[in-house]
Amino acid sequence: MIKIETQKLLWFIDNSVSAISLTPRSISSVGYSLSRSLVIFKSHYFELVSSGFTTLVKSENGKDGVYKTINCATHITQTV
Repeated sequence: MIKIETQKLLWFIDNSVSAISLTPRSISSVGYSLSRSLVIFKSHYFELVSSGFTTLVKSENGKDGVYKTINCATHITQTV
């Protein structure tokens, strides 16, 4: 699994890019997180814990997209 992070300086200028390769055995756990802003806005996140750090990845496809990612990540860790 490869994790790529990009940061923007304003909204259109790339500031930095970092990429980390994670081996399936280094993934401790995967999960789902929900965050609300105001009352009506919800954001769904895929949560990945590996080697002592936690990463949240925002889903563009809602809760179903997070569940698909969890299934894929679980399958990767079980087959290796």
